[in-house]
Amino acid sequence: MPFISINDVNVHYQENRDDQNKGSIVFIHGSGGSIESWRFQIIDLPPGYTGIAVDLPGHGSSEGQLFKSVDEAATFMKDLLAKLNLPRPLYLAGHSMGTAISLQCARYFADYVDGLILIGGGAKLRVDPAVLEALAQGRTNPEFTRRAFAVGAPEELISRQIQAAQRNPASVPYADLSLCDKFDLRSELPNILYPALVIVGTEDLLTPVKYSEYLAQNLPNVVLHIFENAGHYVMLEKPELVNQAIKDFVV
Repeated sequence: MPFISINDVNVHYQENRDDQNKGSIVFIHGSGGSIESWRFQIIDLPPGYTGIAVDLPGHGSSEGQLFKSVDEAATFMKDLLAKLNLPRPLYLAGHSMGTAISLQCARYFADYVDGLILIGGGAKLRVDPAVLEALAQGRTNPEFTRRAFAVGAPEELISRQIQAAQRNPASVPYADLSLCDKFDLRSELPNILYPALVIVGTEDLLTPVKYSEYLAQNLPNVVLHIFENAGHYVMLEKPELVNQAIKDFVV
């Protein structure tokens, strides 16, 4: 998998390029995540589309410092998109923290974006203070990851995500979730005119359905999908449904 230098930082990404150049989707993972979060999407793209999944700085195999704000993360994405020069239309696909980054980028760096795919996110992302306090003290809890899945989700899927989370020091989810806790773009949603696909699972306990419904009610051009028996990691739990929704949306 290739690396690209952004502001002297080596950034790791995965690419699935299609020579038809019908468009592109850039996948942005959530808190404590990596390109692994999109493993079912990067291999099943809309026909003719190029897919890029990126490890944000300080995550996965990327170098660099963790972001201190969503604005800083969106500026990084703008610089990445400028350097990649991908086929248009270009959609940002974000999960959780990635939805915040996608929304911020679409609002303030509009020339780089043509549409949004927002999964398990919201315009304001509140985090349980007890979770932040534990992480600040260096304590991680696998149950936090387990709660991100629906009841009855395959244990193999849950275990793999827990193992991925445990590879990070507590400082990574602490920085990411602190960033999310400060994020609030509710007043700016009417100014984001691009088409948006919003996806959420009925059993999402971290960013509940009402967060996605708020996006659907306040973004001017939106399609909402609520998938049954899925949690916060709906794109891992229901990949076929999510992938089909993406294909239907961008066509």
